[in-house]
Amino acid sequence: MGLLSEMSWQEVEQELKQTSVALIPVGSTEQHGYHMPMGSDTYCAYEVAKRTAAKEKVIVTPVIPFGISHCHMSFPGTITLSCDTLFRVVSDICGSLKKHGVSKFIFVNGHGHNMPTLQTVMDEFKKEKGVLFFVVQWWIAGLKLTPQLWSSKKEDLPDGHAADIETAAMLAINSSLVNMKKADRVVMSSLGGSGIRFNKSTSALLKDYPVDLTTIADFKQFTKSGVIGSSLAATREKGEMVLDKVSDFLAELVRELKNTETAG
Repeated sequence: MGLLSEMSWQEVEQELKQTSVALIPVGSTEQHGYHMPMGSDTYCAYEVAKRTAAKEKVIVTPVIPFGISHCHMSFPGTITLSCDTLFRVVSDICGSLKKHGVSKFIFVNGHGHNMPTLQTVMDEFKKEKGVLFFVVQWWIAGLKLTPQLWSSKKEDLPDGHAADIETAAMLAINSSLVNMKKADRVVMSSLGGSGIRFNKSTSALLKDYPVDLTTIADFKQFTKSGVIGSSLAATREKGEMVLDKVSDFLAELVRELKNTETAG
């Protein structure tokens, strides 16, 4: 398993002779309801990356434990980075790995509000020749790969914040950190009394047509516990299944990238 933090430089040197692909897990430190720990996004992103590395040879960097969490700052303990800070950190990580021979990068994202910044990093690196960048939001991939496990009711939002998919994954990773007696279900309402209905924290619907939002300014406007969606149906078994399926998918992506040439 190619966990960078556990390898000597000579082991890394040998590993890079066999793979030019790196997984970069990106999480956050922010509220996840009454029932889950602040580091849930970080735990989940790193777990997916580690399970992938157990299935296919790939370099896995240490997880980035902070992200863009401005909208959770009303909840004590949340730590947020500015977009510029996250951009610089991720860019420097990628630049360092590129110097060592990595040419194919996969961000394993654990927090939706990191996406605009990660996309900006990818846009900047498009100026470089001979590199490929991908990003996988693990819980969204999980919903698509295991739809039979989750509620199909729109208001349950199994891929919402601290909802069933994340809760199930955390139960599989470390159940001692999850208190299911405090699990919650929060149905989001309309935007300011208008006909625009929230679909999740980063999108809304008008007459069932999706309209992307940059972000909710403050989660406490809409949810007392911090949950969006339902976390009531989560189980450890579901968590094992979704983590396994997502890591299978990522392992396949890594295999395909090993056979993919980069321009330049």
